[in-house]
Amino acid sequence: MNMRIKLVGIMMLMSLCLFQCNPDDTVPGFEMTYFREFEIFAGLNTFDTHVFQLPGFDSEYESFLINNGVTEEQVTQVVPKAFRITNITGNITFDDLQRVRLFMSNTDGTLEREISFLEPIPSNIGYQIDLVPTLADSKIIMETGEFDLLLKLNYQTIPSQSIDARISIVFQAITE
Repeated sequence: MNMRIKLVGIMMLMSLCLFQCNPDDTVPGFEMTYFREFEIFAGLNTFDTHVFQLPGFDSEYESFLINNGVTEEQVTQVVPKAFRITNITGNITFDDLQRVRLFMSNTDGTLEREISFLEPIPSNIGYQIDLVPTLADSKIIMETGEFDLLLKLNYQTIPSQSIDARISIVFQAITE
């Protein structure tokens, strides 16, 4: 009898988790999306953290405000939402990776925020990596008009081929 009660309790808890409202659906605001292609070189060692600088993203912050009918004062935060790195040529998987971290900064490098990460990299990750967003408020960097990205990679084995990659970035501007 106790086992049956526990099983019913677990089933009810799972049902609540599966059918709860998605918190993103209730957040007022809009998304800001960016893309960039870059190359990850073959032969990177397993000892160093390899930093790929992706400079000069135009935040288009003012355009996003105008297109969404929002003033700068109405935006309370700009938070990371979704990040994906994709091998666009499909020649090699990301299985060699051990850790991925993504940082954003203003163009002079004085402000820096970690905006997403993934560690450890799951085995059999395939040709794309979905990173976990952090809760870093990036509004102050977006307001400057331009930002840079720093992609930091650590390898567990040496990659045998270069990868032509694309990074897709989505921020959520939260409004009041």
